[in-house]
Amino acid sequence: MPLSYAIDRRRRVVVARASGLLTVDDAVRVRSMLQSDPVFRSHFSLLFDLREVTQVNMSFQALARLAATTVFAAHARRAFVCTTELQHEVAHAFSLVGREHQIVVRVFREPHMAESWLVDGRTPERSHAAMVFDKGLR
Repeated sequence: MPLSYAIDRRRRVVVARASGLLTVDDAVRVRSMLQSDPVFRSHFSLLFDLREVTQVNMSFQALARLAATTVFAAHARRAFVCTTELQHEVAHAFSLVGREHQIVVRVFREPHMAESWLVDGRTPERSHAAMVFDKGLR
């Protein structure tokens, strides 16, 4: 499966990893699996690792529907980890549609920075990598 997840119950984080082609069907399938997973709690944070995604078949409207029907609580933090412009565009689009639903999203280049923000609540220092993503990969 190009999209999978694991739950770290102790740290209250769902770690999702996508690779290859990312589709809305994959996202809906994993969301359904999470809903039926007895370990999952809606207040857990999400670390979504997109670093191995090479293609995306998901419209802006599909992202909006996913944000509107999320299984996570509105206050649950979501961290996306990206290294390419395509991955960043998807994460940024989700953050835009998520604002309407008070979804808190940050985009990171490095997983350890994302984990610090999710688990410890620390906002990482404004590194060069974070600033590149804040401005977009141009």
